[in-house]
Amino acid sequence: MKLSAPLAAALGTLVLASLAGAQVTVSTPAVAGSTPIAAPAPAPFKVEKGLGEALTKDGFSVRPDGSIEHKASGAVYPPRVLMQLGLIWDPAGRLVDPRIMEPVSTEDLMPLLKGMLGFSEVARYKPDEIGKKLQEWGVPQSYDNIHLFNPDGTATYFGLMLYHGLTQGPGGKAVDAKSLSERLSGERLSQSLSLFDSGYAQAFRSRRPDVGMADIKAGLGLLSGDARGKGETALEFRPTRNIADQLQDHQNALLVSAAKAADRAEVARIAEAAQALEALKRYRYHTGQSLDRLAPPGTVPPPDPMAEFGGDPVPPRHRTLPMVLSMMDSLPGPKMTPAQKEALIKSFPLGDTVWRMGAQDLWKEGLQGEGVKVAVIDTGVSPHPELQGVVKSRKTFTNQLPGDSIGVHATHVAGTIHALAPMAEIRSYAALNSDLPMNQTSRLNMQGTETEAAIMKAIDAAVADGNQVINMSLGGPGRPSDAMSKKINEYSEKGVIFIISSGNNGPFSGGVSAPSAAPQAWTAGALNAQGRLTSFTSFGRNFDPATNTFVVKPVFVAPGDNMNSTVSPMMGPESGFAYARQSGTSMAAPHVAGATVLMVDAVKKMNALLNPVEMTKRIQDAYVATGSEMPRREVAPEAPVEQRFIVVNPLAAYERLRDTVPQAVARPPVGVKPVFVAPPIALPPLVIPAPRRIEAPVKKPLPPAPPPPPAEDVDA
Repeated sequence: MKLSAPLAAALGTLVLASLAGAQVTVSTPAVAGSTPIAAPAPAPFKVEKGLGEALTKDGFSVRPDGSIEHKASGAVYPPRVLMQLGLIWDPAGRLVDPRIMEPVSTEDLMPLLKGMLGFSEVARYKPDEIGKKLQEWGVPQSYDNIHLFNPDGTATYFGLMLYHGLTQGPGGKAVDAKSLSERLSGERLSQSLSLFDSGYAQAFRSRRPDVGMADIKAGLGLLSGDARGKGETALEFRPTRNIADQLQDHQNALLVSAAKAADRAEVARIAEAAQALEALKRYRYHTGQSLDRLAPPGTVPPPDPMAEFGGDPVPPRHRTLPMVLSMMDSLPGPKMTPAQKEALIKSFPLGDTVWRMGAQDLWKEGLQGEGVKVAVIDTGVSPHPELQGVVKSRKTFTNQLPGDSIGVHATHVAGTIHALAPMAEIRSYAALNSDLPMNQTSRLNMQGTETEAAIMKAIDAAVADGNQVINMSLGGPGRPSDAMSKKINEYSEKGVIFIISSGNNGPFSGGVSAPSAAPQAWTAGALNAQGRLTSFTSFGRNFDPATNTFVVKPVFVAPGDNMNSTVSPMMGPESGFAYARQSGTSMAAPHVAGATVLMVDAVKKMNALLNPVEMTKRIQDAYVATGSEMPRREVAPEAPVEQRFIVVNPLAAYERLRDTVPQAVARPPVGVKPVFVAPPIALPPLVIPAPRRIEAPVKKPLPPAPPPPPAEDVDA
C-alpha cells in the first residue's frame, strides 16, 4: 500500500522516537477518505519476574525505554544513568554488571537505587533559579576553590547541594545574608563542600550511591545548624547582582570604549578584553560533577552536542585577567566595587590564588614578573594551554625521555606561579619521577641516590640558566649541612632565592624536610581557607651533626590547602584546560615563589643596579617586617617556641621595598659612580626593647700598679 506523504512523515517520526526510547503521541494530518490512525501504545519493557517483584515492592517500576522510575518521588533513572552505576539490561530482562555480565542481586541493587534518590531530589532544582537565590543571599562565587555558581549565574552541583542543605534543615525556611552570617562558618562551608565532593565520587565513580549518601548527609547536617560554633571562622555575606549581568555590563562598557577609541592598537586591546569576558560567560565549572542526567525535562538547558567530542566551552587565558582589570579601571564613570572585582577575578579558574595573595594590587603597580626567570625543579611541567609561551624551556635529569618526564605536580606548581606573575619566564627542570599513571611502573624510575643526584644536577642547571627564583616543592630526609643543603647555601650566598616546601609531616616531622632544612633556603608552609596553619605543615628543630646544634627555620606561610591550578591535560576532561585542587606545602611554595617574582620585578624597576645579594636580603627582610606572625595558640603545641610562622603579605612587602630601596636615577656611564636618591618616605622608628636589669658588682679597690719591666724584656 502506498502511504501519503503526511502519513509517511508521521510514521517516520514515530520510528525515530521509538529508537530513541521516547514516549510520543503522533497526530497525523487528516487524509481525505481515510480513518485517522492512532499510534500504538509502547510495549512494556521485558523485566525478569523476580527483579520486577523486588522493584515493585520498593516503589520502583520500569518504563518502556528501560528507565527505572520511583513513583513516590518521581525520580527517573535513564539507561545512561544506570550505566554510570555499572548496570545494563540483558536480553533476559535482568540488570547485570557489564564487567562480568553477571546479574546483580536484589540485595545489592536496591541500596544503589535508593541511594540515588537523594541525588535525584537535588537534581530537580533549576540551576538558574538557585544561582540567583545564592547571589541574593550573598553566597560567595567560590569558597575553598570550589565554585558555587558559574559565570553565567547558574548554580553548580555544589551550589545546588548548598541550597538544599540551607533550605531543608531546621531554621532553613527563611534564608538571607543575616541568617547565614549567624549560621554558617568557614569551617562548616569548607567541610560540607568537601563532603559533597567525596559523596559524588563515591556515587558516580565508585558506583556506590548508597555509600556516597553518607557523605552527602554529613555535609547537609553541617549546614542545618541554627548558629555556628564557638571559635569557628565567621563569614561575610554580601548580596550581589547576578554575576552574568555584571559581566555583561563590563563587556558593554568595553565595547562602548572601543567605539570611541582612535588608536587601532587600543581598539585591539579592548576587543581582546571583551572576547575574554565573552569566553568567561560561557565557561562552566565542575563539568565532571553534574546531576543533569537525573534532572526532569526542562530543568536544565540541553547539553551542547559538541561536548561529547571534547567541545566544552574553554575559559579565557589567565594572562588576559590583568588586561581586563586594567581596562575596567581605565574606563570613565564609576569603578568596580571591591565585591564586583572579587567576583570578576574569582570567575577565572586561577582567580582564587590571585585574590587571596592580593596580586591584582601589584599588577596595578605595573608588576607582573616581566623578565624575571623562575625555575620549577619537580616532575616536569606538562604542556597546557594556560602555560603556552610561558614555559620557556624544559630540561630532563631523570632516566626517562623528555616527553615522559612531565607530571601533574609540576604543572600544578607552575600554574600557581603563572597565576601570580603572568609575565614571568618559567623554566622546567624534571628531577623527580613522573607522577602520571602511565609512568608509575616504569623500570626507568629513579631510586634513592639517583633522585638526589638528579636534583643536584637540576639545581646547577637552574642557576647556570640565570633563574633568580627557584621553586622546589619537594622534600625528604636530610640534614642542614648535607651535600644538597651546602649547594643551596652556596648559591643563596650569591643572591639566588630558593623557596622550598617545609614538608607534609605535621607534628610528626621532627623538623622541616630537606632540602628546606638548608639554613639559607626560604621555607614555605601552608594555610587553609580560613587562614589557619594546616595540620600537615612540617616544623621543628633540625639537628645538625656537623655542628652538634639545632637549626630552627622561620616558616613563610601562604595558601596551600585545596588550591586550584593547572594539571596535565590528560588528567581532565575539559578540552585540554584541565584544573584540579591539590593540597600540601608543595602548593604553598609556589605562592611564595610567585609573590617573590613580583618583588624581584619591583626591586629591579626601583634600582637595576642593586646587586642580587642585597636584593634578596631586602625582599626577605620586607616579608619578615610586614608579614603577620601567627599567634602561638594557632600553631601546634609541639612547635618550638623560637620558631616563627610568618604570613606573607605581598602588597605590604612591596610598599616597604618602595619606601626603603634606594632609587637609581639612571644607569650611569662606565666609570661614573651611580647616583641615588633618598627614599620618599622615612623609615619607621626602631623599637628597642628595654634593657634587662643587671645588678652591678661590688667595687673593690684596685691593686697597686706593677713596676715597669726591665728594658731587655720589652719586645722591639
